[in-house]
Amino acid sequence: MRILLVSPYFFPHRGGVEQFNLELSKYLAKSHDLTVLSSKFNSEKESEYFLGFKIVRIPHFNLLGGTLPVPKSNLIVKKIIDSSNFETIITSTRFFPINFLITFYANRRKLKHVHIEHGSGFATLRNRLLSLISKVYDLIIGRYVLRSADVVFGISKKSVDFAKSLGARRTDLFYNSVDCKFFDRTTNKKNHDRIIIAFIGRFIHAKGIHDLIEVFKTIEGENLVLKIVGAGNYEHKLKELSKADKRIKFIVEPSREQIRDLLCATDIFVNPSYNEGLPTSVLEAGASSCAAIATDVGGTSEIIEHNKSGLLIRPADRGKLCLYLKKLINDKALRLSFSKELNKTINNKFCFDHNAANFQSKIEKI
Repeated sequence: MRILLVSPYFFPHRGGVEQFNLELSKYLAKSHDLTVLSSKFNSEKESEYFLGFKIVRIPHFNLLGGTLPVPKSNLIVKKIIDSSNFETIITSTRFFPINFLITFYANRRKLKHVHIEHGSGFATLRNRLLSLISKVYDLIIGRYVLRSADVVFGISKKSVDFAKSLGARRTDLFYNSVDCKFFDRTTNKKNHDRIIIAFIGRFIHAKGIHDLIEVFKTIEGENLVLKIVGAGNYEHKLKELSKADKRIKFIVEPSREQIRDLLCATDIFVNPSYNEGLPTSVLEAGASSCAAIATDVGGTSEIIEHNKSGLLIRPADRGKLCLYLKKLINDKALRLSFSKELNKTINNKFCFDHNAANFQSKIEKI
């Protein structure tokens, strides 16, 4: 089967959705003729073969602080669809303009269309007016993509429900997943006197990193270290918030191996995000046997069972975040209990190869 997988951002760009699409591409390429269509901004190659599949990058504008890639020409997208014999189109994350264009041209060609939805709600932006505009845009563009797809796979149950609310005709579940073997470091945990707390993700306001930093600064302890790991346009402000506390360290644009090694040494992982689909960083932390605190947004409660495999809080609830951080800092046995239960959950439900095999079997029957 000839498949076109559309990923608005793709390797070498890093992020949860991008890593998911990379792993899915590697898996599908074992059995199918796969091409990935993505964005070109700077010096990336326009076309290359990579890990058994082809990547085609077309010129894009990068708007809204680097969060919304927009194709410079819809004719290039049309040409790719018209000049290739693709049988199946896979899009992901409904609101990107390239997904709208691909959906439109795929409909004209009556191609099989599978969509993978990573969101579980409308985007939350810092500005209320922008949030409203984003919602209206989503109700038009996002709804069109979801309604047009032959089947929409949500990466969490919450994502499935959201897709249904926007008019998806047929839905299924393809849990966001991770390479459990890659992150399995249960026997290699480092022994150290410090307690390492970590966040991994994009440096944007919606991730709530500022809440974690402000809370951490109020907790005393020279043996405590907070590591903020990732990249994004919020980096300067986060560093300004942190500069008075020497215990806060930033690691910018780490490799996958660096992330794995960091999680290997992490005691407490915190995801203070305001919205999620099914957070990859929490899955990776669980696969690495970290104790976790996370906001109860999107499908996070499908990963963490409160007070059994971790702790859940409301978004921006700094009081509870402070309380729970102190609780885990002071109770090593509880950290170990949570980390063991979370690791068990990840290995039972969220390992990539098993879930990807199930997804592939289903799309081959459409």
